[in-house]
Amino acid sequence: MSELHSLLRRQLKRFFPDDRIPSELDALLPAIDQAYRQFDNDRSMLERSLDLSSQELLQANAELRALVSAFPDHILRLRPSGTILDVKGAPSEQSRRWLPGHDFLETLDAKARTALLEALHRVATAQQAGSIELEAATRFYEARLLPLEDTQVLMILRDVTERHYAEKQLRASQLALHEAHRDLERRVEERTAALGRANDELRREMAERQAAESARTQLEEQLRHAQKMEAIGRLSGGIAHDFNNLLTAIRGYSELLLKELVGSPLRADVEEIFNAADRAATLTGQLLAFSRRQILTPEIVVLNQRVTDMSRMLDRLIGEHIAIDLLLASDLWTVRADAAQLEQVLVNLALNARDAMPDGGRLAIETTNRDVKPAEAQALEIAPGQYVELRVRDTGIGIPPEVQGRIFEPFFTTKPKGAGTGLGLSMVYGFVKQSGGAISLDSAPGKGSTFSLLLPRTVGAADRTPTPKTLAPQPGR
Repeated sequence: MSELHSLLRRQLKRFFPDDRIPSELDALLPAIDQAYRQFDNDRSMLERSLDLSSQELLQANAELRALVSAFPDHILRLRPSGTILDVKGAPSEQSRRWLPGHDFLETLDAKARTALLEALHRVATAQQAGSIELEAATRFYEARLLPLEDTQVLMILRDVTERHYAEKQLRASQLALHEAHRDLERRVEERTAALGRANDELRREMAERQAAESARTQLEEQLRHAQKMEAIGRLSGGIAHDFNNLLTAIRGYSELLLKELVGSPLRADVEEIFNAADRAATLTGQLLAFSRRQILTPEIVVLNQRVTDMSRMLDRLIGEHIAIDLLLASDLWTVRADAAQLEQVLVNLALNARDAMPDGGRLAIETTNRDVKPAEAQALEIAPGQYVELRVRDTGIGIPPEVQGRIFEPFFTTKPKGAGTGLGLSMVYGFVKQSGGAISLDSAPGKGSTFSLLLPRTVGAADRTPTPKTLAPQPGR
């Protein structure tokens, strides 16, 4: 009995004070004692477990409090009306005003109060989480609202003031950067435009300088050519003048001999001398024309009438294998020139065209009115103003560029020896210059040639009857 569990002994004494235990119960005492002892062991283990769980729970609560205190967010339990039920989180200047039982809405700006009150009612009623941004004085918050039981709302409040001002400053910096970028782009565009204008101005100045240099070179070339032509003209004019004086004596004495040698066998020889002197006089006349020393008889001339009157003679002169086209302006101005010399010019140019078209072609004679501007007049070495233009165009072999600069020089010819004197175009040049005009050439190998003559316009009545004079056709080039 003494070995039994103390609790079991007390129970047995209570029911069996005289220690008389029934035999049927006595057989069960070891098993009951064992059950009591096992119960003690289980209870001891349970007490130790409960003691350990309490300690762990207290430690976990302490850790949770420390974590919540260290967490930057504040956790408030609110009623839908905004009344604070509980506050957890690190203490701050603002959280000291968030006391249980106080109205959280009073710590907010008026606009934020209305927005938070509506959000609290919405979360408590719909039992759905939500978010809202709040402003309290100079602080800014982000609030996460979570529904709880009994229509309470858990608000996790995070202070984002620094972030708000940082974002604001970032936006201001981005705006300033954007403005600086736009200003830089504007400056770059302005600078690029200025550089473009400067480049254009430089190119224009370079082009003007090149044009001026080209014009100066051209003027120098024209001056050298004019000086050369003037020198050649003076030389040929002096020789022609002296030679013409000799020819006058030869012709005079030949005429006297012809009168004395009537019926004499020597008369034929003297006639040959006279005819040779006459032909030589024609050549000296052409030289005088080139040197602009010939004596002209200017009159008012209707150029269309002269061209029309000469067309039949020119047609016979150049041959049937060449067709003549007359393209005459209907309102052509009049000119003042030596009519006979003008006709001789047409003959020389027609013969020159004929020689350029041995296999046939077309010869066009055109007339038109021209208003010569100062720039063109300077290039042609004439005065600006109104001119009548006579163009003689052929479809012949053309003139090479290296030859064109010499075609108006006396005795220059591209024909074989004995086929031309080289005075036809020089006579044309001299006549046009002496008449106050200009002559130019446009030609290329295989493209034909166009001679353009400009004669000054004059005003007055014109004699349409050609001046009677025998023309002496001269071989062209």
